[in-house]
Amino acid sequence: MKKAAIILLLTLTTFLSFGQTKVGLLFDQFASVRWKNDARFLEENFSEQGVETILKVAHSSLDKQLEQTQELIDEGVKAIVIVAVDGTNSEKIVSLAKANKVLVVAYDRPVMDENVDIYVSYNGLECGRQQAKSMVNGIKEGNIIMINGPVSDINGIQFREGQLEVLQPYIDEGRINVKGDWVLDSWNEMSALMKFYEETPDLSEIDGVLSAADWFNDALNEYAENDPLVDNIYKTGMDPTIDTIDKIKKGTQNMSIYKPLEPLAEKAVELTMAKLNDKDAEIAEIQIMDLTFHGYLFDPIVIDKDNASNFASKLQKSVVAE
Repeated sequence: MKKAAIILLLTLTTFLSFGQTKVGLLFDQFASVRWKNDARFLEENFSEQGVETILKVAHSSLDKQLEQTQELIDEGVKAIVIVAVDGTNSEKIVSLAKANKVLVVAYDRPVMDENVDIYVSYNGLECGRQQAKSMVNGIKEGNIIMINGPVSDINGIQFREGQLEVLQPYIDEGRINVKGDWVLDSWNEMSALMKFYEETPDLSEIDGVLSAADWFNDALNEYAENDPLVDNIYKTGMDPTIDTIDKIKKGTQNMSIYKPLEPLAEKAVELTMAKLNDKDAEIAEIQIMDLTFHGYLFDPIVIDKDNASNFASKLQKSVVAE
């Protein structure tokens, strides 16, 4: 009797495991701790829905991300949530997934392909606008350097467009002078540092650094060898950590764009499950360049000296061990 019960339990466990829905998480890289947080929140939310997740990281290789797409398909995933290595050249990834009837969810970064099923992110144009508004309010006039991420990430293009939308009248009036408009090859701090060494700007002539990401400011500090002069340069950022809060309080960074990851992951899972189960969900049309996507855009949150303390506990909870 006991033997029969054990056999029945093993059979049931195998059946349930075989029948469990699988979703692939296809990430560009984990160079920034924020992506580890994204992966964790996605895994937790899918797990609550009874869904197994399979995580793969391409380490910024487009070819590797394509290979991993096939691996996920071979493992039987019903959907792929992708943080694209190159959102402008991922058509093979999308085509491969769609040929195998796998749902494609572009997460945080747009994938410029009309066959993407869902796109969930923050409003990139508004992120750039808010950074630029903070800059012109902070310095009124002067010389600035703009530092943005690669054009392979459409978000980088949108951030810059939003920044220039606000800056252009000030540039035309001669109140703001852009001494450097840098579009880096990648989002990492080393790319920014190498650009500083390549351009060798005289920081005594710079009033503001319009950084699209917080860690570009770390590159600025390293280039300046922590010269106190840098503290007088107005600095923007994005994707803050608990360390950013300390910097804003001390005045060594002036603002950051906060894009809470928990609601982003929750929405991505909600829309993915709705699509897989043919259920209704809150879907909007999102226009990016000449393509229309279906999904959801959140508004970004500005953190500055006036409200930094309000976000300390939230960012502390989101820390992931390196």
